[in-house]
Amino acid sequence: MGDLTAPVRIERYRNIRIPVRRGFELDCDIVRPVTTERVPVILCVFPFDKDGNVRHRDAGGDQRQIRRDRRRRSNFYGRRGYAQVFLSLRGTGDSGGAYDHMGPGMIEDIYDAIEWLAKQPWCDGQAATFGTSFFSMPIKLVAQLKPPSLKAIFAPFGTDDQYRRRCSTAASSISNFTIGGTRTRSAGPAWTARSVRA
Repeated sequence: MGDLTAPVRIERYRNIRIPVRRGFELDCDIVRPVTTERVPVILCVFPFDKDGNVRHRDAGGDQRQIRRDRRRRSNFYGRRGYAQVFLSLRGTGDSGGAYDHMGPGMIEDIYDAIEWLAKQPWCDGQAATFGTSFFSMPIKLVAQLKPPSLKAIFAPFGTDDQYRRRCSTAASSISNFTIGGTRTRSAGPAWTARSVRA
């Protein structure tokens, strides 16, 4: 896998089902190099349908170009000896379950997906995650659970506590904001995201 000038054949598997502890399945696409070697996996999670993410990422853009770009990114990792997985979160795309924005169910599902992928015969048992902005936020929460197979995360530009990042608990920081062009005053809620989770 080390020779980047040698041609590498890439296989794409669409709509693979990953079972999770809550009794339903998540939908994913797997892109991996054709090799007899077992390879590590890079997981990318989508809060939208994994297919819709390709369609909507660049509204008004050339959809064929967007698909070619995604294929190129997959080839980038495949040529370097990694499998890449594009996973639709619960309640999105063809994944089962109800959408659970940053909730415990979503986090458990990703944990289960990481461990399921690491046990596949083509995987060497090592998993990493890749994602920015929202795509990175649930990954940071999953990492706190320490899945045994998760060896690395790339998760910039996202938070693990949306309430503290968006609203803050200090009333002064949210006392003046605009909603729909109307000036609004707020003292802020008396609870914090941490107290709700307990």
